Amino acid sequence: MGRGGKKKAQDLGDWHLWTEVTRSVSPLKPEKMQSLRKITPPDATDKLKSKPDNLKTSAAQNAPGKREWAPLVPHTPQQQLNAQPHINSVIRAKVADKRIDAKTQRKLRRGRTPIEATLDLHGMRQHEAHGALSHFIASAFARGRRNLLVITGKGVRRTDFAQFEQKGVLRYRVPQWLEEPHLRGMIAGIEGAGQSHGGEGALYIRLKRNSK
Repeated sequence: MGRGGKKKAQDLGDWHLWTEVTRSVSPLKPEKMQSLRKITPPDATDKLKSKPDNLKTSAAQNAPGKREWAPLVPHTPQQQLNAQPHINSVIRAKVADKRIDAKTQRKLRRGRTPIEATLDLHGMRQHEAHGALSHFIASAFARGRRNLLVITGKGVRRTDFAQFEQKGVLRYRVPQWLEEPHLRGMIAGIEGAGQSHGGEGALYIRLKRNSK
């Protein structure tokens, strides 16, 4: 038998073998086909389709209008001073039991009660102003003076950057120094001065009577 005859016989044998195999195989029922579809993983095109939605969600979360910014907290000493309350509020919070009575306040503001001694702290450094204030109070008390004026200055200056106003150090520190034990025992009352005596840049200090 030639090569062509052998090939035909081989093909015929393969066909008979395939026929026998297909006879033993039964087709899948529709229910089984549906279950196979459910467990089939999504193809790459489905994954790519889902990505734009994720990107949109992320972009919406990071949009400038949706951000919540933490409040600014002052860090430098100057920024901390800028965040302090008004000088009169500081006094009232710390020496609520040492206020000048309303009648005396009116007389001081209108000039009916004279200022007996004045201390000007302009241009002094903190340690210099602290020492000068202590000496001034002690000296006035020893001499029997009662109505004093301490000028701290409004402590407002212009900066080169955006022309911001900044409060001075002495404006905040003087009320704290007046709370020290060696001074507060001599003080009968403290109050922010009237406009004619410097307003926010000055303090009225009324001393106790010196019985000695």
